[in-house]
This record gives sequence, C-alpha cells and structure tokens, in this order.
Amino acid sequence: MVSKSTDISVLMCLSVCVCVQFLKMFTDFLSFMVLFNFIIPVSMYVTVEMQKFLGSFFITWDKDFFDPEIQEGALVNTSDLNEELGQVEYVFTDKTGTLTQNNMEFIECCIDGFQYKNRQDVGSELDGFCVTDGPVSKLQQKAGREKEELFLRALCLCHTVQVKEASTDDLTELDQVDQVDGLERPLTQPQEERGFIASSPDEVALVKGAMQFGFTFLGLESRTMKIKNRQNDVESYELLHVLNFDPVRRRMSVIVRTRTGETLLFCKGADSSIFPRVRPEEVDRIRTHVERNATEGYRTLCVAYKKLSADEFAVAESRLQEARLALQEREAKLTAVYNQVETGMSLIGATAVEDRLQEEAAETMEALQGAGMKVWVLTGDKMETAKSTCYACRLFQRGTELLELTVRTLEEGGRRREERLHELLLDYHKRAVQDAPPAKPGVTRSWATANQEYGFIIDGATLSLVLNPSPDANSSRYKSLFLQICQNCCAVLCCRMAPLQKAQIVRMVKNSKGSPITLSIGDGANDVSMILEAHVGIGKYHLTDTTYGILLILITVVVAEVVGRCYFLYVSFYLYRFVLMEVSVCVCVCMCVCVCVCVWLTLTLVNTHRFKPHQSQS
Repeated sequence: MVSKSTDISVLMCLSVCVCVQFLKMFTDFLSFMVLFNFIIPVSMYVTVEMQKFLGSFFITWDKDFFDPEIQEGALVNTSDLNEELGQVEYVFTDKTGTLTQNNMEFIECCIDGFQYKNRQDVGSELDGFCVTDGPVSKLQQKAGREKEELFLRALCLCHTVQVKEASTDDLTELDQVDQVDGLERPLTQPQEERGFIASSPDEVALVKGAMQFGFTFLGLESRTMKIKNRQNDVESYELLHVLNFDPVRRRMSVIVRTRTGETLLFCKGADSSIFPRVRPEEVDRIRTHVERNATEGYRTLCVAYKKLSADEFAVAESRLQEARLALQEREAKLTAVYNQVETGMSLIGATAVEDRLQEEAAETMEALQGAGMKVWVLTGDKMETAKSTCYACRLFQRGTELLELTVRTLEEGGRRREERLHELLLDYHKRAVQDAPPAKPGVTRSWATANQEYGFIIDGATLSLVLNPSPDANSSRYKSLFLQICQNCCAVLCCRMAPLQKAQIVRMVKNSKGSPITLSIGDGANDVSMILEAHVGIGKYHLTDTTYGILLILITVVVAEVVGRCYFLYVSFYLYRFVLMEVSVCVCVCMCVCVCVCVWLTLTLVNTHRFKPHQSQS
C-alpha cells in the first residue's frame, strides 16, 4: 500500500517537472524571439514599401495602360496590391459597360402585341414574326393610333433625362416621312441632333427612339415637361412625382398631369417587375416578343400606365409626403408606397435596346481563362440577354452544358421551391463535382480542378434562397453545395443581381477554402460594393460615351499575367535577400564571438599554466 502511494507521488512529481520544462521552453522561445528581432530589420520594411511605392508609378507610366481618349493612364490608389495581382484566381466582372460598350441604340418596340422595327432591313423574318408585322390598317384606326401615341408619350415622359442646349432654337423636320411598320418618322435627321444627359444610357436611347418616330422631348422647366408631337404641336405636362429607380424594384415611374387635368402614371422597368402588376391577358401578347428580343441579346424594358382618379392621387400624395418626411426607415416606407401606387396598371408595350459587345472581348475572355482565372459575370440584366452576351464573348461555348438554377427551373414539377432547390443542388453537385475527372497531381490552385464541360447560371431570387435559406436540416448545406458547383464550372453567370448580392458572392468566394485572391471590375454605382469587397478592385473613371470598358479587362490581363507576377517575384527576392543577409550577419557575428571567446579561453589557460607557482619540495 505504501509503495503504491509512493509511485503515485513520483508520477505526479514527474508530470509537474515535465510541465515546468515545457513552460520554460516556451518562455525561452519568446525570449529568443525578442533577442533576435533584429534579424528582420527596419530597413527591410522601408525598402519593401519603397519598392511597392515606386512600382505603382511604373503602372501609371506604362504605355499599355494609357487611354488616348482621356489622355490619362491607370490610377493606382494603393501600392499594397501590386504583388497580389499575380495571384488572382477569380475575376468578377459586370456586363454592361465592361463586356459591352454601354452605347445604347434603340432597335425596336412592341406596342399592343405588334412589333415595330427601327431598321431599314424589312425583308427578314424572325421566329414567325415578320419585321413588318405591325398592322398598318389597324393603326389607321383611332384606337390603334391612340395606343401608339400613348406608348411614345410614355417614352418621352418616364425618365430623368436633361436636354443639352442646342445651337438652334428649334429642330425642323421635313414634310417627307417614312412609314416603317406603321410608325411615321422623318427620312432625314435634323441639322444638329438634340443632346441629352442622363444617369443611364438606356433612357437616352429610348428618348432618341421616340424622337425618330415624331415625339421629341423638349425639356423640363419649372416642373413642366414639354414634348413635341408628330403635328409639331407642343404638349405640356406637369410633373407631380418621380418614383425613382432602384436595383431592387427594377422599375421607375412618373406621375404627370395633362392640360385637361387628367392624372397619369407612366412606369417602365424589367419584365419581372412589370408583368405581376398588369393584367395577365396583356402579358400574353407581349411576353413572346420580350423573350425573343432577350434571346437575341437586346436589353428589354416594359412600359405600362395607369389613370389616377382625384381620390387615388390624393391618397398617394399624402402617403408619399408622409414617407419622405419620416425620420426612421424612410427608404423602406417609400418603397412600400411605391408598391401600392404601381398596381393595377395597363401594359402598353416593350422596347428593345442594343448594347454592342466590346472589341476583342472574346479574345480577352479566352486570355483570362488561359491564364488560369475563373471568370464570373455578375449583372442585373435579364437571363436571356446576359446568356447571349456570354456566348458572344466565349465564356460559354456551344458544347458547354449549362446548369440553370433560376425561378423558372424551381417552378417546374409543381413542388415547393425549397424542395426543388434541394433536388437540383444535389443533382448538379453529382454531375459537376462528384462525377468530375480527378485533379492533376501537383496543381493546388482551385481553377485547375474546373470541369470545362459545365457552365452555371443563377438569378437573384434563387440566390437569396441559397444564401439566406429557411431554418431546416436540408437548407444548411445550400451554400457549400452551391460554392462547390460553381468552383467546378468553367464560367458562372449571375443575373438579375442586386448590388448587395454582388458583394455577397465576392465575399463568399473570398472566404472559401484556400482564401483565393479575388478581383472585381465594374464601371457603375451598382458595382461599388463588389469592387470594395474583393482583394483587388478596378473601376473605370472619367466615363465618356466613347471610353471603352474593355480597357479594364485588358489592364487586368496584362497586370495579372505580367506586372503582378513580376512584382511578386521582386518582393520575394527582396524578402529572401534581407533574411539571408541578416542571417549571414548573425552567423558571422556568432562565429566572431566564438573565435574571440576561444582565443580568450586559450590565452587564459596558457597564462594560467605558465605562471603557476611551483610547489617547494620539502
């Protein structure tokens, strides 16, 4: 019994000794870290920061980054990202103004189910719709003429366009007109085109399109909007309220009052936000045209209107005034009032605007993918329009199998959206991840495992279900499954995106396994959030109508492939050089100290032995 207790005491003493030894080793390690901190000298920090600072000037002076249109080069806001450019794995880009020229041209419109082209080639036929399928005989009737003029008035009134001052007081039109698809327009343009300024080029394109068919917006003076009709008569409308556009509502409206005292609401916006607010029978007449135009790559907008009675306008005005004076949750209250006013509208028609692809956009996308970068397109446009652009710039090949996760696919099968979403995610994960070929050995970058046979498409509504799922067992894996699928696809298209959703996508990839370096490119206010969220953000400044957004992509390719890699090598060289130099100095100092100590000990021993007194013999 005594021996057993003795053994326990010995074991406890040994454990205490071991703990003390480990604690001593840890404190010694920290002490030596303090003692040898001079191995990383202050001069290294100064030299590396100076190298980065001077390197940013070389990027600014580089002729490849010089834009002759604005006579300026690239603007480097921070020098800490030079070396990270060579390690970019994911590129997030906007579509409008970056992949496309952001130079809008009015192509055609659809009024009351009939299509009207704005081109001279009237001999072709598309999907059973002739280019001249406008019923000329119907337009000669009073009802048809009123519908047509109402649509053109809506284009002239529902916007925030400002008119530039022209050199001539009036724009003269010739008596000769050309009737294309039932719409009359001048054969010759005015001597000097009227200039327009707007925050969105779509609005300018629509106003110019209406002007080509006889309705000209003259300007806004003292809350009075003036337009000139086909008979050259000036019409005045009192602007009562503007329900501003925002990326969540995806529409804007104006409330105007005519000279006769009639109050009208004109609304234009995306089909997904307009169709639920009009009568279903009106949607069926226009939906086919909208989908066909989107498939051809055109930007589509739907136009609707509503007559407001005196009581309806009084209620709407009081609610708007109350919401605008609210001190808390003002935006939410305004949105709620907008949604109440913009109901029960009548659908007039739809427009198609062309935004041409940038020059060499396809070659640039291939260069990005060839450099090992994954390209994600984040846009607020309609899915068919964005998909057509991705095919045109070769992000999607004709042999690419597209994995679509949109509201349309979720509604198939007649089941709940959450159940359908869970089923599709598991199916896509099996096809793109589990059945994908194994990664090449020795390759660690995430793009190396990409399956080149699949492309992924998701819209904003479905993305909200993925990122903000309901609290159940199945939804907990939505985000991880979605990320794994996207990482194993050659390209990803996110359409109908809100600005905050763009930032959420970038944040999700940035915080994923491996912490890949991300880069965002954009040219508008909707892209600011994702530019700030990424490791590297590139934006276009000094915007002009002729400034090519493709320069941003070219800058990305050149910087990421050449300049970024060079700066990464330079910084690595300086770090290794300083560490090696300081370690060498420390070794030399230690050797010198050891030599001095050895010499001192040797001399001490020799002197001690030489002068040691001899013992006297007795």
